[in-house]
Amino acid sequence: MAIQGEQTLSGIELENSYVHITRVQCAKFYQEVDDNWDKLYTIDYDFGVFKSKDQFQVEPNNPIKKYFRIRFQVKIYETSITDVWELAYENLKNQLTFREFTNI
Repeated sequence: MAIQGEQTLSGIELENSYVHITRVQCAKFYQEVDDNWDKLYTIDYDFGVFKSKDQFQVEPNNPIKKYFRIRFQVKIYETSITDVWELAYENLKNQLTFREFTNI
């Protein structure tokens, strides 16, 4: 799983930028709200930006830029996505830089 799109990174135009999450960590906890218990996930993740998918396949441990410890919290409902990788990619795509990117 990854996302791909066009971006400018440090003044360099990347037409097929490939963004891959390299690490996800999740802590699940419950919080009492009005006599109900809400399930919450606190998720943090790292990701790397590659020039292209081909570069990622050749050198998966050598991104042109690495981002560490992006953290967010999400409330989990009965119908919610519970796969932490999907939740991390969803959070990443909500970032202004990656809103136009497509899932791969």
